[in-house]
Amino acid sequence: MKHFFPILIAAVICCCTSCSNNTIFSDERTFDNDDWRRFSKENFDVQIKDVESCYHLCFDMWIDTTRFREQLLQLAVNMESPTGDRRMFPAYVHIREHGRWQGEMEGNLLHVKDRLRQYFFFNSKGEQHIEIEQATNRYDLYGVNRIKFHIEKAELAYPK
Repeated sequence: MKHFFPILIAAVICCCTSCSNNTIFSDERTFDNDDWRRFSKENFDVQIKDVESCYHLCFDMWIDTTRFREQLLQLAVNMESPTGDRRMFPAYVHIREHGRWQGEMEGNLLHVKDRLRQYFFFNSKGEQHIEIEQATNRYDLYGVNRIKFHIEKAELAYPK
C-alpha cells in the first residue's frame, strides 16, 4: 500500500504535463546566435486529414530579454494547400504590454505563447505547406532563441 501512493502521484503528474490530445502538429526551430533574420522563412509541412474541424494555429517563442527589443512581433504567414490555393496573412505575437513581459521565465529565456489564428478552417485535405517569417523592420531580430509552431484541434461550442 505504501508503494501505491507514489505511483498514483507520478501518474497524475504525467497526465497533467503530457501534450494535449488536440495537438495534431508541432515542430520547433532554433536560431544560431539567437538571431532570426528577416526573409528567412521557416517552413512547416502539415498533413491535414479533417477539413470539417477547426483549428488554432499556435506559436511559441523563447527569447533572451536582455537582447530582444520588440514589444509586438509581427509575422508574415503564407500557406499553400495541395490544390494550389494560397493564403497569406499577418500575425502578431504580444511580447510586452504596458512595459511588462508576457510569458514565463524558463531559465534565462522568456517563453511566450500566443495564437496566430483561432478557429481556423483548412480548405483541403493533404499536405499544407506553411511558411512563417519575421516581418519587423529589423533585418536581424536579436534575442530569439527558438520558435515552435503547433496546430491544435479546436472545439466550437454552438448553443443547442
